[in-house]
Amino acid sequence: MAGVQVVVQIAIAIFSAILSSYLSRKNLPQAKPASGRAPEAKDGTTIRKIYGTVWVDDSQVCAYKELTPEPIKKKAGK
Repeated sequence: MAGVQVVVQIAIAIFSAILSSYLSRKNLPQAKPASGRAPEAKDGTTIRKIYGTVWVDDSQVCAYKELTPEPIKKKAGK
């Protein structure tokens, strides 16, 4: 008789966990590709050579290439 009660309690616990996770999920909108701007390089600036650990306040763009996105392909097993 005690074995039946344990099975019922486990079933109720699993059902309540599934129900609470279903009710607490978020409905997120479909993700859209990010649209950004390419970084701009300032003409006439010198490229610094930094040796060691230092703090640099401004960043510098030496090269930039815009790539086309490639879809992620997953294979299930080998």
